[in-house]
Amino acid sequence: MSKRILFLAERMAMGFGVAVVIENLAEELARRGHCVDVGCINWDRNQGRNFQVHVLSANAASVHKLASDLQSEYVIAHTSPFFEVLPQMPGPYERWVWEHGDPTPELFPFDGTERKRIAESKRINVYPNVDRVIAISEFIREDIGWSDADIVYNGCDHLRPARPQSSPDKQKLRVGTLMRLGEGEAFYKGNQLFMDLVEYCRRRNDYIEFYLMGRGSEEDAKPFEELGVITYTNATDQERAQYLADLDIFVSLSLWEGFNLPLVEAMVSGTFAIAFDTGAHPEVTPGVVSSLMEMGSLILSLNNNRPVLNARSEAARKYISDKYRWSISVDSMLNLMK
Repeated sequence: MSKRILFLAERMAMGFGVAVVIENLAEELARRGHCVDVGCINWDRNQGRNFQVHVLSANAASVHKLASDLQSEYVIAHTSPFFEVLPQMPGPYERWVWEHGDPTPELFPFDGTERKRIAESKRINVYPNVDRVIAISEFIREDIGWSDADIVYNGCDHLRPARPQSSPDKQKLRVGTLMRLGEGEAFYKGNQLFMDLVEYCRRRNDYIEFYLMGRGSEEDAKPFEELGVITYTNATDQERAQYLADLDIFVSLSLWEGFNLPLVEAMVSGTFAIAFDTGAHPEVTPGVVSSLMEMGSLILSLNNNRPVLNARSEAARKYISDKYRWSISVDSMLNLMK
């Protein structure tokens, strides 16, 4: 039986993981005959292949009117400030919170106090007063402190893996990452740690090429370029897919992730991925390490044994492809709706 679903998010724009999740959930739901609309505050018009986007204010009256006009059966918020709106809405629809998580407040030296207040407010005022809470990983369920949350993992098969292009120097190991540049999330996303990794490896082996792709300005990219990192900014989805396929090793230096889409996108592209054993990383990749030194040592070791690297890359691709698909995500979602 067809469902009418209204997703809510603060921003629908390229470069934001929540927008990717909504886009692909909507595509799979539409393929099965369900009707999805999306309400958001900011929209860059690049999202909206399989749903109608409605720009609205984040208040109960506006959201309730939209849900009523659309005859929505489920109103599902993916971000604040819509989380905080749901408990104020009367129905007759079900109200769900889909938690992608909030990085640990201590990782934000400038607004950590406010972030802590928002997280505590959700536990007290939001989760107890909605019909269902979804978490995108076991880690998020624990991190938000809501044991009754149901888990719906993200998929990774939205990426259409490109055929790797040959390197100008086939002998050089290509190691790269994806991250947003500039201030704000730079600390917890590991921008400085990536530069430290480059220096650590280069002191021991100068035959490795380092790459970075991210959203930001040319000024934001300068510190990496001055270090000799080959940098690409504001790439298209197609360029991003090609970039991931061309790498030999993908690294994530993030100190907190509720799932980490770039990590699984790299692995489904056939690129071995390494990340710290923090957040949800142990759930989504077999390539976890406990320190920068261990990450650097693993890269150097794999550089000296390419057959092992190739085998681990293929094993990671199969692991991700079998476990994280959007069809599985929607199956989980629809089972909860029963």
